[in-house]
Amino acid sequence: MTSQIGGVDAPAAPMLFGAPTCAMCATELEWGGKGRRPKACSKACSSKADRAREKENSS
Repeated sequence: MTSQIGGVDAPAAPMLFGAPTCAMCATELEWGGKGRRPKACSKACSSKADRAREKENSS
């Protein structure tokens, strides 16, 4: 991930706590820096995490 500074590619500022990772498959997630950080890399991983959370709460 790079940004343009004066027409020259410069490395993006490092994230404070490291890049976010998917809750299910630990894939590094892209995050634009605005809004809420993503928790899952895809709808499939999001659904899998929801099912695991529901199973944990019902036990």
